[in-house]
Amino acid sequence: MTKLYLIRHAEAEGNLYRIAQGQYNSILTDLGQQQVRALERRFANIHIDAVYASDLYRTCATAAAIYIPKKLPLHRCRDLREICVGVWEQKTWGEIARTDPEQMENFSHRLHLWHAEGAETPAQVRDRVLHAVEKIAAENDGRTVAVFSHGAIRILLATVQGYSLEQLGQTPTGSNTAVSLLEWEDGKLHVVYRDDASHLEDPRFTGGAVLKKHPNALEPGLWFRPLALPEDEAFFTGCVQSVWQESGRQEPFDARRLLSGAAGHTTL
Repeated sequence: MTKLYLIRHAEAEGNLYRIAQGQYNSILTDLGQQQVRALERRFANIHIDAVYASDLYRTCATAAAIYIPKKLPLHRCRDLREICVGVWEQKTWGEIARTDPEQMENFSHRLHLWHAEGAETPAQVRDRVLHAVEKIAAENDGRTVAVFSHGAIRILLATVQGYSLEQLGQTPTGSNTAVSLLEWEDGKLHVVYRDDASHLEDPRFTGGAVLKKHPNALEPGLWFRPLALPEDEAFFTGCVQSVWQESGRQEPFDARRLLSGAAGHTTL
């Protein structure tokens, strides 16, 4: 029997700023680095024979929690990547919700109906991730393996538990660094437990810190649009003036000077 710890990456910039990361590379946040250290403490006394990760930076950086202290090589596997979301990549979820609300609703609640230009289908993600994990399990018969991936883990776990893509909404979404344990025996995967992130709250692993996701005002969806003048003039100068006054600067606020350089401001 093969044991596979399936682990989602730590908090990355896209998670913090509510950006559709997809297969775009992003770095871990300060909180994400703390989550990695908590994960390292959780696995300190757990024997691991091999470590695999998607080839994206945020998973490889998270995998450092296990492969570095245990002095193991890191095996990078492209098929463990997050879903490619096509033209959505690097857009904020707030912008997507405003420009493509129907598909945003599908992505959130009816994934089997979702599509975006240049994106993978959910079925393609299911097939490639499942194939990758089954291949890793077969190649490590009788061993214990750590596998680092993305939100696509949810699709894999649902599939192994017998849920269809239409039923995916009935299954939970694991938080950053959530751990699931799978067993592989006689050519079949079995879920022992899923989405356990208790190490982010257990003082033995956190060092007393709070390692949950930031309570973030951007959570509903930050979005950007071009600065339009003169339509945005009053709003733009009002925002800057209020911050200017709160900063305690001695020199007087000059709206004309601000607007003379406004052509260089690309977003609002």
